[in-house]
Amino acid sequence: MPRKRSTYTAEFELSAVKMILDQKRSVAEAARRLGVSENRLHAWKKAVATDGANAFPGHGNPTPAEGELRRLRAENARLRAERDLLERFQVIRSDSGVISALKNRRCMLGEPLRIT
Repeated sequence: MPRKRSTYTAEFELSAVKMILDQKRSVAEAARRLGVSENRLHAWKKAVATDGANAFPGHGNPTPAEGELRRLRAENARLRAERDLLERFQVIRSDSGVISALKNRRCMLGEPLRIT
């Protein structure tokens, strides 16, 4: 039977890193005392070194960089949809002159535009 995946609070993770840094304990000793793996403590220590107190935002609370990335991806998707719509209804040139695809109701319903 597989073991249940452990989750830790941000406070626990920060206190574990502080135990290593402030109390000058080795990672192995802190891991034994806390009951977590050494690899996990090294990962937490690295996260605190790079992001400081914002290293563990929690589930559903993205870091500012992740929030900005999510916002930019949504904007990118919206702009692509607008571009595709504009390409679909672009002005079509024919022998008799310029005909706007917006005037043709069939084009808006998804049927191909037929110029006669």
